[in-house]
Amino acid sequence: MGIHTSGILIKGGKRPPVVELLNAMAVPTVPSERDLTIGRALALGSNDGIAVTEVGDWLILIGSTLFMPIKDKTGKAIPMGDGLWNREIEACLLALSQFGSKVTGFILEDSSATYGFDTYKNLERTRLYLEVDGDVKIDDGARLGAEDEPLHDDELASNRILRIVESVTLPLKEITSAKFVTYVWGKGA
Repeated sequence: MGIHTSGILIKGGKRPPVVELLNAMAVPTVPSERDLTIGRALALGSNDGIAVTEVGDWLILIGSTLFMPIKDKTGKAIPMGDGLWNREIEACLLALSQFGSKVTGFILEDSSATYGFDTYKNLERTRLYLEVDGDVKIDDGARLGAEDEPLHDDELASNRILRIVESVTLPLKEITSAKFVTYVWGKGA
């Protein structure tokens, strides 16, 4: 059993309220269970919703629903974008970056050995990296400093991606001590 999740971290800038942002991304929007630990948030399945928390001026979304194929309210599949996310999520991340937000996302999917991350700034995706089963599939934009650090002994790909994400966001220990709220699919979704 491995990890099967993704996350989006958004710092500062002008961003809409959480439910409005989730609605724009076409993901679950109805608050449900509160005070989830990071372990429970990371374990959310594709039908379990998205875990959300705020740490300082960072908004953090975690859940496998973010990278799963999603249908809109009419039941039509939302096409994938040209990166890690579907077009709705990708458009939201780009828009958020326009208003001064620092945006970073990641995917950790052990069952298919798929790992990646992306960053956005000033209406542009500035970095996109995706590997599948050890093969680099996408490597666009300027490398981040942590990417050039040597691999740690027996470092898992998921840990390497988290180390890179941490280098441009906030310390993971701050996220692991936060409490999350789960947002689930509401009526009509």
